[in-house]
Amino acid sequence: MKGGLLYIFQSGGLFGGKSASLGHISGWDRVSSTGMSRCEVSYRKEKRGKIMPNYRQNKPEADILMNSMRSMGYTFEAAISDIIDNSIAAKAGKVELSFFPVGDAYVCILDNGIGMDDSQIDSAMQYGSKSPTDIRESTDLGRYGLGLKTASLSQCRVLTVVSKQGDCIIGRRWDLDYVIKTGSWSLMVLDKDDIDTVPHISDLRKQDHGTLVVWQNLDRLLMGEMDYEKSLGRKMDEVRQHLELVFHRYLSGESGIKKLAISLSTDST
Repeated sequence: MKGGLLYIFQSGGLFGGKSASLGHISGWDRVSSTGMSRCEVSYRKEKRGKIMPNYRQNKPEADILMNSMRSMGYTFEAAISDIIDNSIAAKAGKVELSFFPVGDAYVCILDNGIGMDDSQIDSAMQYGSKSPTDIRESTDLGRYGLGLKTASLSQCRVLTVVSKQGDCIIGRRWDLDYVIKTGSWSLMVLDKDDIDTVPHISDLRKQDHGTLVVWQNLDRLLMGEMDYEKSLGRKMDEVRQHLELVFHRYLSGESGIKKLAISLSTDST
């Protein structure tokens, strides 16, 4: 771009100037009729005479994005199905669902899949961890790397994932209230004491490998319910019917598909 005038149109006005004199301009916010305020529009010249824009990081606010994505329209049974999709991708042959409807109510989904190492569990807890253009295995039903987080947090405020490979057990947690408090992507790395308090951790420890997903602080799931135990009992029936419909090929062990056993139980103590 040689000579001429550079005009920038904004809701607050416009300004013009000789572009040849604009050696470095970067980002703008508002221009008034009397001049620019906090105007920083920036361009960088390259050797061949081209003018290229600078770039800057513009990360989304963690608490706002996470809260917004809670409203993606998941039903309880659809959210459970998304977690089981991950179990199938992890080559699980068994998934156990446990519901605890009283006191500090929770939902647990335990599988005997291959489990995750440190980098894999971090990636699993990251928003947008997969590209839809990536080549995937036929058993990988995920596409955008959002299902575990969006499905889980559509029903609860605290999502805990603990995974085991051999003797190694690792855990991560999204606590929505803590994210709101810090205003940052504060993913909790669980130590041994934290892991010891996770519901059904003893069941995971009995296995050679697998992953345990726990939903706690079930604000969406139990919203408006007076009788939590009765409500979860009804929802369990809906989940059972939904899973039989969605995963019937896996449950029956259809040719070419690894058979999957799914059990549901209610913890009363």
